[in-house]
Amino acid sequence: MIHAGRSADGIAYLERIMRVDPFYPPIYPYLMGKGYFFLGRYEDSIERGRSAAVRMPGFRPGIVIRAAAAAYLGRHDEARAALADLRKLEPNFTIGDALRLVNLARQEDADRLAHGLRLAGMTER
Repeated sequence: MIHAGRSADGIAYLERIMRVDPFYPPIYPYLMGKGYFFLGRYEDSIERGRSAAVRMPGFRPGIVIRAAAAAYLGRHDEARAALADLRKLEPNFTIGDALRLVNLARQEDADRLAHGLRLAGMTER
């Protein structure tokens, strides 16, 4: 649902699942953070992203969302730190790579993510 642009529905669904199953997969906090990002709830996005990073430290999509959310909040040091983490994993990672990796169904979501990554200092290509 989040991938398709229905972030609020996706978050509500994940919250229900996580209440029922306390041993939920580690990707769920990332998905919630992604949903919060596309709702413009950047603080919540970062909080969930940090939770996901503990369980999946090298998960590139989570780092991408965290960098963009921090940049939107004007936390440039935090955004640059996330990009540095990403570059340790893949030194030449670009906005185009991020968009292919996160693979969003709606252009407006892709545009929002790309803009946040530009604010964070990521290169286009």
